[in-house]
Amino acid sequence: MTGRPTGDRPDRDPAPVRFAQSVRLSKAEAFSACQVLADADRRLVRARCFAESDGLAALFDLLEDRLARAPTRASRSGARPGAQDRSGS
Repeated sequence: MTGRPTGDRPDRDPAPVRFAQSVRLSKAEAFSACQVLADADRRLVRARCFAESDGLAALFDLLEDRLARAPTRASRSGARPGAQDRSGS
């Protein structure tokens, strides 16, 4: 179940959505997501929906920033990003 209303039972709340702690996208999926955000942003600007456009632009910037970061050894090994080594070495 996706947690989205299906339309067949408008009197019921949708089931809560459970998200994974992290998401892994293929390169094609990531570029597709960026393209959709950029296209939607342009349409919102043309429609003079500037607040909504700003929200999409912020999401695009976040996604672009995460994609542009080089993977670290900690993120490849499954360790928490930003976790400090407490081994004393």
